[in-house]
Amino acid sequence: MAPSRWFGGLKMGGMAFSGGNILQRSGIATPVAMSPRRMAALAGVFVAVSALSAFAGTVPARAQMAALTAPASNSADLMAVYTITGVPVDATAGNAVQAREKAVAEGQKAAFRQLAARLSGPQARDSVSAPTDAELPSLVLGVAVENEKTSSVRYVGTISVSFFPDTAKKRLQAAGLPVFDTPAKPMVVLPIFQPAPDAQPQLFDERSPWKAVWSGRPRSGLTPLVVPSGDLSDIAALDATKALALDQTGLATLMRRYHTEDAVVVKAVLSGDGQTRKIDLSLARPGGTFQSLGSVAAPVTSSLTAALDAASDTIADWLDAQWRTQAGSAVSLIGSGSLTITVTLPGGLTDWLAVRQALSQQIVSGWSLQSLTNREAVVSVTHRGAAADLVHAMAENGIILADDGTGRWVMTRGVPPAAAPQPSPSQPSTVVIQ
Repeated sequence: MAPSRWFGGLKMGGMAFSGGNILQRSGIATPVAMSPRRMAALAGVFVAVSALSAFAGTVPARAQMAALTAPASNSADLMAVYTITGVPVDATAGNAVQAREKAVAEGQKAAFRQLAARLSGPQARDSVSAPTDAELPSLVLGVAVENEKTSSVRYVGTISVSFFPDTAKKRLQAAGLPVFDTPAKPMVVLPIFQPAPDAQPQLFDERSPWKAVWSGRPRSGLTPLVVPSGDLSDIAALDATKALALDQTGLATLMRRYHTEDAVVVKAVLSGDGQTRKIDLSLARPGGTFQSLGSVAAPVTSSLTAALDAASDTIADWLDAQWRTQAGSAVSLIGSGSLTITVTLPGGLTDWLAVRQALSQQIVSGWSLQSLTNREAVVSVTHRGAAADLVHAMAENGIILADDGTGRWVMTRGVPPAAAPQPSPSQPSTVVIQ
């Protein structure tokens, strides 16, 4: 539901949050009541407009530099990393208002523990202390109500909580926890459902409850997951049988269509009956084989949708853990170095944004912009490990980094830089200041 007005009372899912000014905080229920998707969208628009204005030369030089050297990771994806969805809340108090405030405050504390597990590993959920009521306003950016039920003294519901990235990260680091918050590249998720072990597999079938769960799942976590719409073009590219066979052509078509470079097929098979009913889970990536992720209980006395929801959480958490382990290994590289790099930008802003995204990797400990034109930039980069490690990390992100033959490092998007022409004996050599 849209807010009733921008800077006054905001209503979501039947719950109203009030405050005369967006900078004022009333109580501990929420600093700003705004849906995580709306906050992520606004953040992405802000960054895009800032970068575009800087390139167009329509803002002062200092503002241009600030926009172009802002954190390189996409703000919408970063906001998704710091958003925890599906947090159950249940509290009883003297009246409905007190019960609501108590439930939402407890939900924010529980969400922070879930955030700790996402960014620092499962063990962090129990090792980090919950925020105090006084800390919540500085940690919580917003709360959105997913569903709710109220009585005169009780409040029951489910909420989403978005945290301020900087303050939440500092809070975890202050507790002695390592923090990994760089989002992975988006991947297409293809949900295969079998209502029985011998049943026909379903992929884009409108009756599939597994597809419905994934389609309704908010885009949060370290690994952004894109669910195809299942229209006629998707069906023509890949059916359930081909998906289970990891058909390379079909998978590649969907990855191109949804602008991703990776995909994952997630299979859920319902088996058993009564209290013994369960959902067996497995997944596979292109070029790989299916790997079992165990099972989730799905007794007939509870909702199948709820069980499938929990199953999707299991898969998303596993993918996050894989990314955290794989990409986070860059932090443990031995040694460090620094390079001054000339970045060629034949595509202008588009190329610059791609390079800036690549510089957000954990292997890059810091970088600064030395100069910028509409076709070239010069950046100073400090990195973990050796220069070869940085070259490899950039290549995995579609960025070519190489010595051009004169001792000068050149970076370009997708195309290896041509070797610089060697000066003739009759000409003085060009000196490149690093």
